[in-house]
Amino acid sequence: MAVMRRCLERAMTLVAWAGVSCSSGGGLADTVTVVDSAGITIVTHGSESLLQQFEHARVPSAPAVQIGSVEDDATALYRVTGAVRMPDGGIAVANSGSGEIRLFDSAGRFLHSFGGTGGGPGEFGRLASIGVSSDGRILAYDSQTGRVSTFDPDDRTLTGSISITVSPDLYSLAGMRRANPIGWLRDGTFVGYLATVEGETIPDRDGWTHRQSMSNIHFFDQGESSGILAAARGRQTWAMINRTGEGSVRVQGVANPFLPTFETATDGSIVAFGNTERFEIRMLDSSGSVVRIIRREEGRRPVSEGQREKWVAGRLSDMEDDGTERSRSRRALYDDIPFPDTLPAFETLLLQQGGRLWVKETSLDDLDSATAPWSVFDSDGRPLGAVEMPAGFEPFEIGTDYVLGLCKDDLGVEYVQLYEIASTGN
Repeated sequence: MAVMRRCLERAMTLVAWAGVSCSSGGGLADTVTVVDSAGITIVTHGSESLLQQFEHARVPSAPAVQIGSVEDDATALYRVTGAVRMPDGGIAVANSGSGEIRLFDSAGRFLHSFGGTGGGPGEFGRLASIGVSSDGRILAYDSQTGRVSTFDPDDRTLTGSISITVSPDLYSLAGMRRANPIGWLRDGTFVGYLATVEGETIPDRDGWTHRQSMSNIHFFDQGESSGILAAARGRQTWAMINRTGEGSVRVQGVANPFLPTFETATDGSIVAFGNTERFEIRMLDSSGSVVRIIRREEGRRPVSEGQREKWVAGRLSDMEDDGTERSRSRRALYDDIPFPDTLPAFETLLLQQGGRLWVKETSLDDLDSATAPWSVFDSDGRPLGAVEMPAGFEPFEIGTDYVLGLCKDDLGVEYVQLYEIASTGN
């Protein structure tokens, strides 16, 4: 109970946009420019700081539903990769640590589970994503086998299974590739992307090599891929090269949060995507055509030397220092790690049911901060206001009147939480 209490105490007040009143002066609307070009609507707006000035609705600081336990194996969660709300109000949780899908009722009481680790029918090597079909069946994607499984949630039976395949004309070694999940369209079509490395140079001495990828979005009708519907620059990483005295080379990727990433979301009708290198988010409709682009006209904020030094110090504090030359060499390499000049334009994004876009602003201004505001845009791409999520809360799904996601307490214990979003009626 003490652990659960700590997670609840960290759940600060959730603030959600509920509408902009006519008395707001139109300052936010005045920053918006809309241009139609070749059937694509381009919406450009100004600084995110303006989004903080408009009316919001508040909900109680405690979640309406919390799932998780440190005492009961059936409800203890580990490596949760997704959660969805079922048509009856229940909640399905992808507990990848056990390879199980766990079902809970609308009050968060455990009902039953199915799945498990393995490669057989209804089992998962790496349970990466779950969704719910229009007829209430659970959809689950295994990124290790590249397989989508469909389950009847009531009798826990496997009702279908398809393999996600990519045309060999599109990629070399296509049969060895696995799609990264985005989600499902309303008709059950799986949506994902494949990342291809553009190239890298391995230095002839200890140092850093830059990795840049492209991300290509596909729809998978009955498992078979479409052509490349959209492409964007993918995640950037730096890899540390260590050469040993025996002539072998050790390559270690480093997750630097200041580097750009590729972010995606879908509500079943629209697919949103963008690279955090700039604030430009594109929308695909269910036919795979780009119909809208949302941009921000704002200069990028520079990465300060203090931010760089603080991040490097944190990495070094986590590294084991055994006093060897290899350990000293690795520490010296961090002093020379390349850094981008500017902060990411945003962190991640989600699509609310009904098409509103939620974009999480960067939290890297303050590395000690556990949260950052989310900017909200209507289904036409116009900015509406801001959302303050609870500290440490990672949303998976946003419904018309709720947000569902994951909280980790100070000990790393995982809880799935549901917060109600209330409207002020303005």
